[in-house]
Amino acid sequence: IFISSSLALCDFASIATEEYHLSPKTIYGAGKAAAERFVISHALPSYAIVRLAAVYGFGDLNGRATTIFMEKSFAGEPFSVNTNSVSDFIYVKDAVSGIRKVAEWDKNGIMNISSGVTHPLTHFAEEISTVIGIPLQYDLYETNDRPVRAALANAKARSHLSWEPQYCLQQGIKEIVGYYHETGIYR
Repeated sequence: IFISSSLALCDFASIATEEYHLSPKTIYGAGKAAAERFVISHALPSYAIVRLAAVYGFGDLNGRATTIFMEKSFAGEPFSVNTNSVSDFIYVKDAVSGIRKVAEWDKNGIMNISSGVTHPLTHFAEEISTVIGIPLQYDLYETNDRPVRAALANAKARSHLSWEPQYCLQQGIKEIVGYYHETGIYR
C-alpha cells in the first residue's frame, strides 16, 4: 500500500475521482505523483494506492493550518485564515479505517479515502469556535498560494470496500479538543 495525497493531482475545482490526471503544483505533490507512477509502472502482483484528502487530528504536524488554528485558539492568540483555501478534511480515524479496508481489498488500483465534502478554511476555524465555545481571534486574508482542491470522490471506497467516513468536521474537532483536555496540553 502506498499512501498518496490529493496534492498529487493538479488544481481541481470539482470532485476528483481516482482516474483524475496527475499534474501536481507543489514539491510534496510531485513526490507523491512520482511515487504513484512508480508503483503502477512496476506492476507488482498486489498493490494499492490510497489517495488521502486533507487529514487532520490530534498530534498533526506543526505548521499545518489545522494545528495552528487549534493551538492558537486554546492559547487565546490571534491567527490568520486564507479565505481562498478550501479542503476536503478527513479525520485521522476515518483515514485509518479506510486504509485498513484497502489493505483487505483484493484488487490492484487507486482508492480515494476522503470525506467527499469541501469546506473553506474559514469554516474549520468557525467549527473550532463552536466546539470550544468562545469567539476566536483571527484575521482574514486572500491569496492564491495553494493548489485549488475540491473534494476527492469516495464513491469507489463506499461501493467496493463498504467504507464511509464516520466523523463530520465538527465531530473530529470535538474529539481533538477532548484529547487536548485529557492530555493536559490545554485546559
